[in-house]
Amino acid sequence: MPELYVVGAGGHAKVVADAAALVGRWRTITLLDRCSAPYQVGPWPVLPEERVSQREGGHHGDFIVGVGDNALRLRLHQRFVALGLRAVTVVHPAATVSPWARLGAGSFVAARAVVQVDALVGEAVVVNTAAVVEHDCQLADGVQIAPGAVLGGGVEVGARSLVGMHAVVKMVVRIGADVTVGMGAVVLHGVGDGARVVGVPARLLG
Repeated sequence: MPELYVVGAGGHAKVVADAAALVGRWRTITLLDRCSAPYQVGPWPVLPEERVSQREGGHHGDFIVGVGDNALRLRLHQRFVALGLRAVTVVHPAATVSPWARLGAGSFVAARAVVQVDALVGEAVVVNTAAVVEHDCQLADGVQIAPGAVLGGGVEVGARSLVGMHAVVKMVVRIGADVTVGMGAVVLHGVGDGARVVGVPARLLG
């Protein structure tokens, strides 16, 4: 059984590590942080990130980034791939993922989340607790679908975008890159790159 490194040591990293422990694929689970000395978070040891990034002679561990910030998560994902570690996907045992959905390397699907048939999920994506990604959705790299959010069938979400808690996106709507959809928003029309939208129905902020 391989070892798993979860990059990060905050709340989201704990959620990812907890799910990974329930999956049971890894011999050990270790969190990585930008710290000067090892410490402990719950049942998991935390090591300085440099201990892994400075190893020589190749890497044999698996990793997933447990950081909530989308842009940072994607950068760290790309960095650790370049170091030679293997990016893995962690799916909580209480999640539902269609066997005909595709999950990119380094993505995380939390408890009670649903990813339906023919959904395409990119790398380093988070489908958080009880979120729903319906059939034929396309999520680019670094996207986060927050707890309780719902994407109707055929929705597209661009790189590094966040769909906030309990937001709803109408079917076949396209959301651009680096977008923030506020909590509880109802998105009925397309949203351009870099926009922030809030409200019911969703409107541009600022």
